[in-house]
Amino acid sequence: MRIGFFIGEVRRIYREAFASLVFIGITALFLSVLLNIFIGGYIYTRKVAKRNSGYLKARVYLREDTQKGLKNLFANLLKYSPYVDSVRFVDKKRAEEEFKSNFPDFSDLLRLFSTNPLPENYVLYLNYTLLNEKKLENLKEEIQKFSFVDEVYLQGLFVFKFYLLEKISYFLLVSFVIVFFFILSMITRGSIRAAVERKRDLIKVYWLLGGNTEDLIGPFQVAGLLSGVLGSAFASLLLYLPFVFFMVPLWTLFVAPLLTMFVIVIVVREVIELSIN
Repeated sequence: MRIGFFIGEVRRIYREAFASLVFIGITALFLSVLLNIFIGGYIYTRKVAKRNSGYLKARVYLREDTQKGLKNLFANLLKYSPYVDSVRFVDKKRAEEEFKSNFPDFSDLLRLFSTNPLPENYVLYLNYTLLNEKKLENLKEEIQKFSFVDEVYLQGLFVFKFYLLEKISYFLLVSFVIVFFFILSMITRGSIRAAVERKRDLIKVYWLLGGNTEDLIGPFQVAGLLSGVLGSAFASLLLYLPFVFFMVPLWTLFVAPLLTMFVIVIVVREVIELSIN
C-alpha cells in the first residue's frame, strides 16, 4: 500500500512538474559532459606527465682518480636525497655500451684511444613532483661542490611543462566541481520549489494529519534523481568512446551521476523541509 502511494506520488509529480524536472535533467546532462571532460583531461595529462617523468635525470660524471670508497659513500649520500628516486652507477664498460647504442655513427671514434676515455658516472632518476627548475639548479650546484665530481648534466627538463599542465588541469577540475555543485543545486532548488508550490496545500494537509516527513520528501527526491541522474548518465555514455580512446579509466564515468545524485538528494530535502516548516 505504501509502495503504491509512493509510486503514485512520483507519477503525479512528473505529470504536474514535467518541465521543471526536464530542466534538471538537461542541466545535469550539459554539466556532466563538461565535468567528464575535465576529469578525463586531468587524468590524461597526469598520465602523460608520469610517463615522461623517467626522462628527468641528472648524470653525475666522476673524475678518473676517484677512489672506490668515495664512490660508494657518494652513492649512499645521493640515495638519501628527497629529490632522488633511485641511483644507477655506470662503469666504464657500461658507459662504452651506452655510447655505441646512443651514437652508432660515432662508435668508431673510440678506436682512436688506447684506453676507454668515457668517465664513470651516476644516473639519478629524479622525483619531478618535488622539483622545479630552480630547485634542480640548486641540486646541481650542491652536487658539483664535491671535489671528485667533474660535471653534472641535467636531462629531460621538458617534463616540467607537462607537470605544469597537470597542475593547471587539476585546478580547473576542482574549480569546475565547485561550479557544478553551485549551478546544479541552484537549478534543482528552483525546479523542486516550483514543483512543491503546485502541491503546497496537499503537502500541508498531509503534514498536519501526521504524515511522515520521509513520505513527503521521498517522491520528490526520486523524481529529481530520475531526471538528474539519467541526464548525467547519458552524458557519461556520450563520452564512453573518447574515454576509451584516451585510455582514461572507465570508473570516472560514474563520478558525474554520483555527484548529481548527492547534490539533488541534499537540495530536495532542504527545499521540502523549508516548505513544511
